[in-house]
Amino acid sequence: MMEQRFPAGLREHLLNNLMAPPVLELKPGAQVMLIVNQPAFSLYNGSVGIVREFIDGFPRVVFTTMTGAVVDVVVRPQKFSVEGAGGKVVGQRMQVPLILAWALSIHKSQGQSASSPNWATASCRALIVLPRLPTFARSPRPR
Repeated sequence: MMEQRFPAGLREHLLNNLMAPPVLELKPGAQVMLIVNQPAFSLYNGSVGIVREFIDGFPRVVFTTMTGAVVDVVVRPQKFSVEGAGGKVVGQRMQVPLILAWALSIHKSQGQSASSPNWATASCRALIVLPRLPTFARSPRPR
């Protein structure tokens, strides 16, 4: 079997472009986004939650699902891999499957639903925000 060779720096480039960052610094109160599916908890890629505390070094995060259920879970590290030609693993990283979620891209927000409109941002993105509301009851507008 022939050993797979990469141009200088390609393996590191691939690892640096994994969704899971090499270093993740969190503190209680941080808003985070899950980057994997965890159907056992009704949590999916893009679920947003708040770090409450750390238990044995792992973040305890409170998520609110699309149905409004509150899910409290300690998020543990998972293996993230980079595959080369033929599906051979050429690099991997163990990391908690979270990223900071202080801002969301339009792409990530398209899979989410909202419980009420945020009027501060809805005026700029009404076509994105309004269809994601389960019901459009009259919400208070800021004065």
